[in-house]
Amino acid sequence: MVDVYQENGITNVGFLELTGKSPEDLSGISYLENVGVILIPESLHATLMEIPQKNVGLIVTVPDLGYDWWRQLVDRSRLHTVAFSPSFFHPRQRIGSN
Repeated sequence: MVDVYQENGITNVGFLELTGKSPEDLSGISYLENVGVILIPESLHATLMEIPQKNVGLIVTVPDLGYDWWRQLVDRSRLHTVAFSPSFFHPRQRIGSN
């Protein structure tokens, strides 16, 4: 259980990018709570696992290729918004007998 009264915790974050960080940077984090996705280099994965966590959705471990690879991958000018048709969100119809 995460003690939410500790200082230096990270809470209620949808996407937490930790590429370009050092083990010393992570040592200042006392807990993680309600984090959707964490992006972390392979070299820091073990350090991340030592931090108490609650309600973390997905941890994506990426190769240690330096900080710039992520910036090149997520070139803001190339990002597009994905739009779904309203029919995509309609509830499924029940098929078969009760």
